[in-house]
Amino acid sequence: MKVPLYFWRKQRYGVLEAAAGVGEARNTRQNVIQNLLARIKDLYVQARTAEQLATLYHTAIIPQSRLSFESAAAGYTVGKVDFLTLLNNILVLREAELSYEEQRTEFAKSMAQLEEIVGTPLKEASGGGTP
Repeated sequence: MKVPLYFWRKQRYGVLEAAAGVGEARNTRQNVIQNLLARIKDLYVQARTAEQLATLYHTAIIPQSRLSFESAAAGYTVGKVDFLTLLNNILVLREAELSYEEQRTEFAKSMAQLEEIVGTPLKEASGGGTP
């Protein structure tokens, strides 16, 4: 019967290699987790920012622009405001409405990306007219 005298020397390198592979896999897993957490935080901040901006447009900027336009339209009908001022107020109102819709879209995109990463539907913000 043969007894392998160098058995542990040869196997030791295989064990060391397997341990290194396990350590590398753990590091890769931790790296993926950290990247996902950073992406989730980034998307959350984007969604919150878009939500807050959309609320600001909806509750303050658009109503104020609409009042300014209505005032300019009334002034134009009685000859107190020129046509260029009226057009400028229309443009400001439309730009505010467009920005509002852009923020709502950014909010929806961020929420969709968050849901994709998290793997479950997220509860959207509540409130009249906001995203």
